[in-house]
Amino acid sequence: VPEMEKLVPRWKIDGHQLILFSNINPLHHPFCFKEFPHLFAYFDEAILSYQVGGMKPGPAMYDHAIEKLQIDPADTLYLDDLPDNLETGRRYGFDTLKIDWQKPAEMLKALKSYGLA
Repeated sequence: VPEMEKLVPRWKIDGHQLILFSNINPLHHPFCFKEFPHLFAYFDEAILSYQVGGMKPGPAMYDHAIEKLQIDPADTLYLDDLPDNLETGRRYGFDTLKIDWQKPAEMLKALKSYGLA
């Protein structure tokens, strides 16, 4: 999504810690990182389901991220496109924001409410 390709570098420049939190498999992982290196280069960490051994919305991904990165969910904005994933995030105490890739104007409006667009 072109809007995100513009925003992610800005978030990094603004000092935000960016964590890729993805249900990706070992076949797609190298392809995605090779095809979009300009985007993935901005992420400080990647929490990938196939490496963790559990997928969102299950608890393994969230537990692993919190423990490995020593993040406080109350101080973390969690973006995702799936309601079940966001619900688990809320149960862990994350501030959550649903991203709808099909509705970029709504996505940008929601991001603006956090000062991120």
